[in-house]
Amino acid sequence: MGSRNVTRSLIIVVLCGLSICAKAQTTPASLASAEQRYDQYMADKNQVTIYRITVLLTRDRRIMESTRMRFYAEFPEMKLEWSYDQPYYALRTGKYITEREAWADMTKIKEKYPNAILSNERIKPSAYFDQ
Repeated sequence: MGSRNVTRSLIIVVLCGLSICAKAQTTPASLASAEQRYDQYMADKNQVTIYRITVLLTRDRRIMESTRMRFYAEFPEMKLEWSYDQPYYALRTGKYITEREAWADMTKIKEKYPNAILSNERIKPSAYFDQ
């Protein structure tokens, strides 16, 4: 009977040890969440906030194209970028560090495009110089 209890105890100890090892190999949700927050922090740390002037936001590509041509005729010194984020086409201009700097051009643009709005974006610092 004594060796039977020792064997039983040994089996219980081994099974408990295996259970602990299995739990240690899985990542707890809180640790995974912390890793995700850290990765997002590092991505945000390597970006800066800039201000952009959104001249137009539309679902119609033809309207976007005609507005783009008209904008170039009215403001040839400004670079205009278009993007498509389904279902909207957007025309944006400028990359400004401060909101005050953006408002200088915004007042000129608002005269021709009253629906223009000021928006902000997060970009890598190197993208700021690609104007």
